[in-house]
Amino acid sequence: MFFSKIFKNGNYNCVTATALYCYVFEKLDIPYKVKDLPTHVYLVAYPDLYNIQLEITVPGEYGYYAPNEKNIKRAVDELISMRLITPDELNKKGYKNMYESYFYGNNALKKESLMIQTSFYSYIYLTAGRYFYGKNRFAEAKALFKKGLKYVPENQELQKMYQWASEDLNDR
Repeated sequence: MFFSKIFKNGNYNCVTATALYCYVFEKLDIPYKVKDLPTHVYLVAYPDLYNIQLEITVPGEYGYYAPNEKNIKRAVDELISMRLITPDELNKKGYKNMYESYFYGNNALKKESLMIQTSFYSYIYLTAGRYFYGKNRFAEAKALFKKGLKYVPENQELQKMYQWASEDLNDR
């Protein structure tokens, strides 16, 4: 369903492209982790050995990158603006440690969960909801988070984002 559109019209996003790469990596027996960011998803190949971060949607010159200090600060500031971490956490850890613990820490998706259809659908709703939440379009974000919860009601991040979108909508 999703893969056929990639090949028919060339359209993809970070979620569909990552899912396709997961399928290929499974077939080639390449170890990987799926990393889940507030507004993005990507792969890390050979996570226990080389930790190769693959940027599939905007690969640049080599198809992978190592973030510089400016990008680390920008990413951590975005986490604060989306209330995924607190300024106190940042003050305790510092930018580099906060970045590494959040993006390379325990937030990797289990590869099996991405390929399970219900988890995949809930992830699409979570990603889309995050986009609208970041744009202060709380009603649209709330509706998307609610749809995602129909697929995986125990997803704590969807629950948290749904609650925040509801609160922010009520504050208006």
